[in-house]
Amino acid sequence: MKEKRDLFIELSLQQCKKDDYADFKKVKMHNKAVEKLSKLKDEITVIESEEILKILLLYNDSRVKINAAQFCFEKQVLIEDAINSLNEVVKTEKDTTLNFSAKMLLKNETKS
Repeated sequence: MKEKRDLFIELSLQQCKKDDYADFKKVKMHNKAVEKLSKLKDEITVIESEEILKILLLYNDSRVKINAAQFCFEKQVLIEDAINSLNEVVKTEKDTTLNFSAKMLLKNETKS
């Protein structure tokens, strides 16, 4: 389980921030990370997911929090924790791309 959590973090941290999109290599790495993260999410069972996600929602990088919250919404687990984590990102994240991503996830979740 620790390996999956660490891989989730590693892949999340490869995703681009606002200023990274001008660098082709970073974008290419971002795209590969997103693809691998999607596959990893499929491998994590519901039982594993709650333990892993509780840690990831508190991680100190917004990219990890955003991915974890999105995963919570997909699996319908820890919804309140995910919303709280995204609200924190919205309040504190200076990177406009990550801030916007958190806002859109919140908006989409509250519509449901």
